[in-house]
Amino acid sequence: MPAASRVRIFTMRGELVNDLTANGSGLAAWNGRNLYGRNAASGVYLAVIEGNGSKNILKVVVLR
Repeated sequence: MPAASRVRIFTMRGELVNDLTANGSGLAAWNGRNLYGRNAASGVYLAVIEGNGSKNILKVVVLR
């Protein structure tokens, strides 16, 4: 992904879980925590990646 891309993690209901920005190398790592620092529950999440005028949506699975 392009450097400084925005990565937002959502529940399947559309609730924002976390908001990340890719570093200069184009890497963004989600530690499985929500905006309040608590562990996200097991389940399927959507990662919306936006950068350079494009948007990609990926499914992410968390197993605890």
